[in-house]
Amino acid sequence: MVGDMSAVRARAEGEEWVQGISTLIGVVVLNLALFEFDLNDIADTLYHRLGGDRIEPRLPSTFPTCLAFVAKVAKRQAGLPCRAEMLALVDGAVRLSSVRYDIVHGYVADYDEARHCLIRFARMKTDRDAAAMHEITLRRITREDLAAAGADAARLAGRAAALSAKLQESARSPPAMTLRPAKAAARSTPAPKE
Repeated sequence: MVGDMSAVRARAEGEEWVQGISTLIGVVVLNLALFEFDLNDIADTLYHRLGGDRIEPRLPSTFPTCLAFVAKVAKRQAGLPCRAEMLALVDGAVRLSSVRYDIVHGYVADYDEARHCLIRFARMKTDRDAAAMHEITLRRITREDLAAAGADAARLAGRAAALSAKLQESARSPPAMTLRPAKAAARSTPAPKE
């Protein structure tokens, strides 16, 4: 049997709690989308300009592969700037990724104000053997914890933007040792005589 959403839909009509939950969900989703944009930029910079192409033959294209790539490059490139920041960023994203998955791929199946504003996210799962669909719970989370996840996502997005800018700058300004031999060679070449 497919889950009965009629009680939730009936409660939702004209109720303020829907607006509140929608806002909380929106804060998480929008901030993680901003994070993902900068994560892609970080992966692109690492791959094309900071030696990541020597670690992985292909530029990653999905959220999980970008996270894995950034972590792998940070662990293997000893001279890379911001290594600790990259690993901390990946850890934060991994912690929030399951919340994101559950609220994006699930629906609000229940809201219990009496139990600390508990929200239950669920989705439908097909049981092919029984030719039926069943509702499965993805996550139970309080409004307070959902708001905290949104705040964490906002901080993560800000950290990713800052890290992306640092890596871009680092890629534009190679270490001084790389530039010095070329400048020294240019200066030691005698000027042509007229």
